Amino acid sequence: MKPASNSAAVLCAVFCVVALLAGVSSAQEEVAEDVVRNEEWGVEFSALNYHTWTEHESRGQPNFVAAGAWQTIDCGFNLSLFAVLVAEGTPAAECRAGLAGNPSALADDETVSGLIRKDGILASSRFDRVYQEDLLRHHLYGYQVEGETCFELHVSAIACEAFDAVAQPILGSLEIKPRSGVNVETVAVARSLGIEPDHWRVHQVIAAEYLHNTQPTNPERARRYYRSALALAPDDLPFEEEWTIHDGIGMSWLSQDEGHAAIGPFTKAAELARSAPTATMELGQSLYNLACAHSLAGDRARACEVATEIVSPIAEEAKQAMLRLMRQDPMLEGLREAGCIDGL
Repeated sequence: MKPASNSAAVLCAVFCVVALLAGVSSAQEEVAEDVVRNEEWGVEFSALNYHTWTEHESRGQPNFVAAGAWQTIDCGFNLSLFAVLVAEGTPAAECRAGLAGNPSALADDETVSGLIRKDGILASSRFDRVYQEDLLRHHLYGYQVEGETCFELHVSAIACEAFDAVAQPILGSLEIKPRSGVNVETVAVARSLGIEPDHWRVHQVIAAEYLHNTQPTNPERARRYYRSALALAPDDLPFEEEWTIHDGIGMSWLSQDEGHAAIGPFTKAAELARSAPTATMELGQSLYNLACAHSLAGDRARACEVATEIVSPIAEEAKQAMLRLMRQDPMLEGLREAGCIDGL
């Protein structure tokens, strides 16, 4: 499975699937449930007499969705549900190939028998595995992808004739209606900020991490989050915040030397700065980046016009400092070749 990105330290970079031990945990809730819901993830499934495993060791991790353990007349069942970050559009079978239910790896495992794989929107792997002292354990792994999230549901039991009669309906009942903007990364950052994962600021923070702090940086991923921040933001977003987002989108393109694509975001950022009387610094930054974008795009005349707008209102000392910067900036090579900078 190809991950969607390289994450910074603040993001969730490692997603692990923890195998649950057999038996009913003493830490489970005493009240049984028949329908299990996780509102944060928008996930629901049915499991008769299900008991939540309140002290599961992975509870609290951003990729944790649910874990339960319960007892029928003849069998003890365990269930876990985790979320994994994937590229949008990843097929469920491709997600499965990178995780515990990978049928290719299971087929080569001498301890595995009775492997049954199913592909489709909901991909699954059903198999038995022999553990120490010939202990037979039944497993059912199911995978479903929604947006950038692959959900892995795992049901297991030991030597249980009724396993399929219990486990398969649970997998079949799985319903996923994720909230807009919620994935493993946004859940991790939202918890650190104490706000909801579909809050625009969560997406802005992640975008800035990808643009400036991850090693290597990931401009494409940064754009994805700046855009979702805009989509989730209220109409009355403060100027500074809206300007930062448009500037970030432009910088993500500029960092890839994509001048044409950067023109729109920087033009919008400049418009916002002009509408704010005290945004002198923001306007200067937007115009400088806009000049770079036009220069990279090959429009030297427009780049020179913007450069002129930058230096015209500033004092002579500041103007000379700006011109020295322009003479050294590789993105403004077109302006230097056109003689624009010397003419300023």
